[in-house]
Formats: sequence, C-alpha cells, structure tokens
Amino acid sequence: GWVSNDLDPRTEHEEDAKPLGEVARTIVRMAESRPELALEMVSLVATSMPSELPEVVAAVAPVKGVDGVAIYDLLRKFAPDQQQELAPVLVAAASGQSTELVNAVFEDVDSDEVVDLAVDLADASPEHGLEIIQAAADVVQEDNPDAVVNIAEAYLSQVVENLGEMRYADRLANESDKTVDGVVGIVADKAPDRVAEVALVAVETVPASA
Repeated sequence: GWVSNDLDPRTEHEEDAKPLGEVARTIVRMAESRPELALEMVSLVATSMPSELPEVVAAVAPVKGVDGVAIYDLLRKFAPDQQQELAPVLVAAASGQSTELVNAVFEDVDSDEVVDLAVDLADASPEHGLEIIQAAADVVQEDNPDAVVNIAEAYLSQVVENLGEMRYADRLANESDKTVDGVVGIVADKAPDRVAEVALVAVETVPASA
C-alpha cells in the first residue's frame, strides 16, 4: 500500500545510535575472539569503572559465546546496587538467552518488586514479553496468586502505552491481539478464577491491532 518504509522510526533510531565508548569497544573486540574473557572484563569494570557498566553490559551480552546468566551472576556479586537497573539492559541485549536469564533475574527479587520488574523486562525485550510475563507469573503464583493478575494488567497497560507511541505504519504491523491472547492464557492457567476480569480489562484497553 501507500505506507512508506521511510516512516518506520526504527531505521531512524539505528542511524542515530550512539557509537560505543572506548572501554566497551575494546571489551567487545576481546569477547569476539575469546568469549570467556568477557566475564573477567565485566567484573573488572563493575569494581573499577561502574559508570561504564551499562554500556559494557549492553555491548558484550549479544556477543556469540558470552553467557548472559553468568553476567547477571557477576552483577549480583560485584554491582548489587546496579543489578535491578541493569537487568532490563541485559535481557534486551542477550535476547537469545531470555528464558534462562529472566528466570535468574526473578530468583532473588522480592515478590513486591516482581510486577514492576516484569513490566520493565518485557518493555526492554518486547519480542520475549510473553515469556517474561510467564516467568514472573511462575514466581508469584504459589505465594501470591493475585499478583499474577497485577502483572497481567500492568503489562497490558504497557502494551497500550507503547501502541499509543507508535507511528501508524508500526501499529498496522503490531500483533497486540496475540499478546492479549497470550496474557489471558497465562492468567487462565495461573489464576483461573480471575481470568474473566483480566479479559475484560484487555477488551476495554487494548485496541485491535488491524
């Protein structure tokens, strides 16, 4: 049709991407030839140059052979004050390892923090959003099944907000209806007595994608 690819903001975003700093660029170069070095370098950066850590984590996590879960374990050990802030960065960067990584992130999170963290992680890695919401629901189901509903409703609100910020071309290509079906399915599995409530929220708040 008439919708031009030139309207796609993702192309613009890639062109405007900030070049890597010297520290991150050096570590990526090393990791590409010796992935095992990446973990040592991340731990050194965490202890001696913590301000460089977000860029280093985002740059090195996608490198083939680098273990995202091991990086998260290092953050837990050497940078606990930055751990939660960097979790979405790491999940987005190491998207091929999302399931294992998300499970590791949720392992040591207080139950009252799971809702906000789940939405942050899903927003950082939207292509794995349902996997992340599923993992969060698994964490809270036993102790606090009502939190499954809170997670689902918070995620649906985020989906709506993101849709509102998209350009028309991206909204046409968006698959929010599949997302809604997935969220309702998770609630049906984890908190079946509340599924109608979440389905109603979904119908009222999330527009059809087409």
